[in-house]
Amino acid sequence: MKKFEYKCVPILKLGKGTTKDLNRYGADGWELICVWVFWHYLKREIE
Repeated sequence: MKKFEYKCVPILKLGKGTTKDLNRYGADGWELICVWVFWHYLKREIE
């Protein structure tokens, strides 16, 4: 069975700043699953 870890991070930047932060998380294996106001919820599979 797959297992995941979750992270909730505030990203207060706009436009390219948000894109840069999300690309950095993506490179580390995080997947964006939800955005609420400035809170970004991410998950990644753990081994």
